[in-house]
Amino acid sequence: MKKKQLPSEDSLNKLLVKVTQLGEKRNVDIVHFKVSEGKVNDFYKEIPMHFRFRGGLWETMDMFGTLQNMLQIVDIKNMSFKVVNDDNTPRLLSSFIGSSYVYIDGL
Repeated sequence: MKKKQLPSEDSLNKLLVKVTQLGEKRNVDIVHFKVSEGKVNDFYKEIPMHFRFRGGLWETMDMFGTLQNMLQIVDIKNMSFKVVNDDNTPRLLSSFIGSSYVYIDGL
């Protein structure tokens, strides 16, 4: 039963495209995305994904609200925020690790 509730590894591959599209709608740039190796547990694997966004404060907060409701990203940790100037316009640079859990086929 638990195996059926977890997304497959193939669905995780489409995640970056989806997050990028969400960012474009909110005028938030995804300036960094990296998937780490992860950790195998029983029949699933925890996969940490490192994100860095750049955008306005409210647009970035809206992005986090949207990510929170996605089924693929179930845990967000190690958040950091910093204000940077892009062409004399202050923008929020946010970094965090979002974890997802995927079913390992064949276990």
